[in-house]
Amino acid sequence: MFNQKRILKLSQKNAKKIEKERIKADIDIIKTRIKDVAKCGQTCIYFSRLSLTEIKWLEKRNFLVTKVTVHGYDVEW
Repeated sequence: MFNQKRILKLSQKNAKKIEKERIKADIDIIKTRIKDVAKCGQTCIYFSRLSLTEIKWLEKRNFLVTKVTVHGYDVEW
């Protein structure tokens, strides 16, 4: 029984770590896309399926996030 609880605790810890890494990678992709679009002189970009964490990250950095469709968002700066 002790081993099962320990294994469960370790797997939950690993799942949280993997989720943090995934969110970090998604935010890096968002940064890259915004930089590429900003170089072209645009002030807005469309993203489909942003998570709540990503939206909070963008809003914290003074980006305007507007819901356009059920799964799509416009991000303005």
